[in-house]
Amino acid sequence: MLITFSGLDGSGKTTLGRLLQARLERRDVRATVSHMYRDVGVYALGKALVKRLGRRAKRAESGRDKSSGSAPVIVWNRSLRLLVYPLDLLLFACYRLYVEGVKRHVLIMDRYFYDTLVDVSFRRGDSRAARILHRLTPTPSLPVLLDISPGEAFARKGEHGLQFLESKRAAYASIFPNGGRGLVLEARGDVGETVSAIEAAVMERIQGR
Repeated sequence: MLITFSGLDGSGKTTLGRLLQARLERRDVRATVSHMYRDVGVYALGKALVKRLGRRAKRAESGRDKSSGSAPVIVWNRSLRLLVYPLDLLLFACYRLYVEGVKRHVLIMDRYFYDTLVDVSFRRGDSRAARILHRLTPTPSLPVLLDISPGEAFARKGEHGLQFLESKRAAYASIFPNGGRGLVLEARGDVGETVSAIEAAVMERIQGR
């Protein structure tokens, strides 16, 4: 079973993912929480490689003038993200098979491909490439969109402007599964009530299998 959390930065994705994992494990439902950009896909592999190369560079520079060297970086722009998206889908399918099929865990994703699609398309409109990739993206067992106002998101994170955040919020609404396939919750108020609502939806799907 795949559960995903999407939404603006500051909506509580990471917090709710961890709380849900704890709730499920109290019910003897084993769960794994992973971060879309840190644990899965080309970007995560690239960061791990850069980190390893950086360590080697430091060892090579040991005892010499370290100011002459520079750490490798990843240029992660819109075009590159669109290009590697299909490969990310393949890598994620393998990762999901391992977690859900081999370990027999519920997989909880902190961010999902919906977040990537929003990042690469919202400022330029719903591009043709993004629409095609959206169709290729598997719908999770329970996709959760945490809706937060631009003002609250800015107050929590202090990043970007209100107009930027409003455009991004609208993009989430257009990309997120509709027709009852997803769960949209306001990211405000009591966190315990919010995670309880998500837990109830998860158990309903587990029992309905």
